Amino acid sequence: MTVRPEIIVLDPVQAQGLSAMTFPAYRHLLNLQPQSRHLIEPDLRIIQPVVLAAIAFGQPVAMALLELPTDAHSRPELLSLFVAKPARRHGVATYMLAAVEQYLFRRGHHELLTVYMTGKPGVEYFEKALAKRNWQPPEQRMITVRFVLETLLQADWINKYKPRPGYRIGAWSDVSAAEMDALRASNSNAPTPWIAPDLAPWLHDANGYEPQTSIAIYYRDQIVGWLINHALDSQTVRYTCSFIRPDLAKVGGILAGYVESFARSRQAGFVEGMFVTPLRHPAMIRFAERWFGPWASFVGQTRGSGKTLTEASVLVAKVPG
Repeated sequence: MTVRPEIIVLDPVQAQGLSAMTFPAYRHLLNLQPQSRHLIEPDLRIIQPVVLAAIAFGQPVAMALLELPTDAHSRPELLSLFVAKPARRHGVATYMLAAVEQYLFRRGHHELLTVYMTGKPGVEYFEKALAKRNWQPPEQRMITVRFVLETLLQADWINKYKPRPGYRIGAWSDVSAAEMDALRASNSNAPTPWIAPDLAPWLHDANGYEPQTSIAIYYRDQIVGWLINHALDSQTVRYTCSFIRPDLAKVGGILAGYVESFARSRQAGFVEGMFVTPLRHPAMIRFAERWFGPWASFVGQTRGSGKTLTEASVLVAKVPG
């Protein structure tokens, strides 16, 4: 590429015309209306999408999708950056990053974040562009495991784990208000709260969940565990939050819960499953590696990076000839 692309801010019609240049999960944002980043997500924080494109020889060669905060406590985030094949390896990604930084700095923003998934084509080039633009070294945040349900249901351990005496499994949608009050009370009244703060079910079902596959695990008629799931699309269910009372973790109760949820997922018509867990839960990472990893179709990490935006740091890069 021998010309410097022109950077333009797209209107909704232009942005939706370039939907192939971002991830399917973000394409609803291309109408550029204030909305939730994800259609189904525990966090329904409202963001303002913005799309920048690089135009060369009259054609779009790159597109960046940004999230601008609508509150005073959040920071802008780069959601996706795509470079068309003919323009790759010519410095366009680096140039596009610089343009994004300058766009935000001129509008009063002084920090920019990004979170992305490893294990996908082009990630190494994206990370090289971040390094060239002096972003912070990427940090690991979460692991993601994808699997085909029919494949996982053939695993040798699937038929070994059933609810033991004293346990039963029910639909999360059937949990009563009284049962939820009892669950909250059992946690808050315990000498040490037993529910991990970020795995409390009321954080993950407050803004919707997948009702056919989400379950409650009971022991002696008390809720002691749960799987709260979300449908990513008509074929994919994400097992967003799973937890069981720590003193019951070693008796296989959560595995029996997964076996039941997998069966319900297949019955509901889902084809693929996804398991995600933050790296701050090493026991859950080991759990995923042992029980899901051997049958996974994809294993990756999410990484995060950021950059402080200053007058000197946002100088636009040159596109090599």
